[in-house]
Amino acid sequence: MKLAAHAVYFVVVAFLIAGTFWQVEETRLGLNMQFQLATQRMDTRLQELQAQQQQQLGVMQQTVAQQLSAQSADMLTELDVASLRNRQTAGRVRAVEDGLADRPLPVNVQKLADNALDAVVRVIASQSSDALSEQQGSGFFAARNGYIVTNAHVILIQTCTLVHPDGEPEPPQDSDEWLEWANEVYYVCEITPADTITIALRNGDERTARLVGYDEQRDLAVLHIDGTFDYLPWGDSDDVRQGDQVIALGNPLGVFDFSATAGIVSAVREDFDLATLDPLFFEPGELVFDLIQLDAPIDFGNSGGPLLNMDGEVIGINTFGAGIASDLNLAITSDFAKPIVVGMIRGD
Repeated sequence: MKLAAHAVYFVVVAFLIAGTFWQVEETRLGLNMQFQLATQRMDTRLQELQAQQQQQLGVMQQTVAQQLSAQSADMLTELDVASLRNRQTAGRVRAVEDGLADRPLPVNVQKLADNALDAVVRVIASQSSDALSEQQGSGFFAARNGYIVTNAHVILIQTCTLVHPDGEPEPPQDSDEWLEWANEVYYVCEITPADTITIALRNGDERTARLVGYDEQRDLAVLHIDGTFDYLPWGDSDDVRQGDQVIALGNPLGVFDFSATAGIVSAVREDFDLATLDPLFFEPGELVFDLIQLDAPIDFGNSGGPLLNMDGEVIGINTFGAGIASDLNLAITSDFAKPIVVGMIRGD
């Protein structure tokens, strides 16, 4: 009997202990679940706060960028307007000084060459007495009313004839006298302006030009055709500095019409004597110029074409390629050429 009572007691105690452990485990599980839910809510809230901060930061950055962009645009607009006004004012002053009209300069540098080429021409000079004497070069309109600037050597043609000291005519070449006659004759050469000067425009039109004037020693000439044309304004070559970017326009080899080459100013050379380059061909002091040395390619046919600065102004007239050096080319400065050109036009 006592044994049965003890057994019942132990069973009751075991149930009480098991119930206590079950309540503790249930409580622990409930607390753990609540902790996980709280943690999830905290993570969600942190993510929401981070998203709000990023959104606010993005709005602030966009606002600041828009304000800076607007301020920069205003500053650039003011600078562009001031620069354009300065160039236009300078152009009007030059127009009063030289009697030539002026026009606003190209503002978009990317289109500078294309715009300027409308004022460039191809010059074709020929002698009616010699079909083989045709030569070609370049030029540009320096005024709206058809005045064209080029090099004198573009329109001057050398013609040579055989002369016998006694004036004897040439005998038949299959005769015995011809060899004796050929040993006695010599060439007499003369440099004269071409009989016919034709101007080819970029649009394909061709006009016969009138020679207004030329200066062989300074290698400059002015031509004229009737009409109204785009033209290029003069620039100030005194402002040219070593390293400046330049564009040379012209018709290289007389085949590649209306081409543009780019380079930099290698040097500015005042009172340069061409005899320094070729003492056998030039007499010392014969041809002395103020020249811009550049590395932009200049070939036969480019002579007389304009050399432009980045404002679309003529700062030189492409004249001479050294030949002995591939990147050594020369242009007569605008400040040297302009008074001569204006004098020819005024005397027309």
